[in-house]
Amino acid sequence: MAGKREENRLALKQRLVRAAERQMAELGLKGLRAREIAEEAGCALGSVYTVFKDLDDLALHVNLRTVSHLDKDLAQAQQSMEDAESQLVAMADSYHHFAMTHKNLWVALFDHQLYGHEELPKWYQERHIDLFTHVEQSLQALCPDSPRQLTQATARTLFSAVHGIVSINMQARFIAVPEKQLTQQLHDFLHAYIKGLKAQKG
Repeated sequence: MAGKREENRLALKQRLVRAAERQMAELGLKGLRAREIAEEAGCALGSVYTVFKDLDDLALHVNLRTVSHLDKDLAQAQQSMEDAESQLVAMADSYHHFAMTHKNLWVALFDHQLYGHEELPKWYQERHIDLFTHVEQSLQALCPDSPRQLTQATARTLFSAVHGIVSINMQARFIAVPEKQLTQQLHDFLHAYIKGLKAQKG
């Protein structure tokens, strides 16, 4: 009996997360409304708060799904290329494409702050860190003699740089670069960055 209750609770949790995900994708993080989410999930309003502590908690779980989708896209981009430099370029293109096609979900990953600026849960932070793994792997292949800690730091720097280029272009319309030009700019930046890494190791 307890097993059935837990199964029902898990199914409800999944429905609520998916309903919230659809709402967030359409309206953004600020558009989340518990009543509408409950209606779409087919449950009472109070049920939302028996499964999640609050809307912040629910938003974290939506963001977790977004991270999983992004992680899958980056992995596929990495696997689509044989050499490390092409992998890094493909992953940057994949990241840019994800941000363009899932803008509200992507923005929510970085805009969401817990009430009172509480620290984000460890399980949530760790899942975000997993995104760097693909970049680390390609960088390690590119510079196999580089110490692991340096590779990890370089992966975060490179990820942050690509994110910044994409983010500024998407959110600061007055300095936006046409998408085709932005793609070329990303490629030029990555090739120059990689050339510098190779020169340091040469």
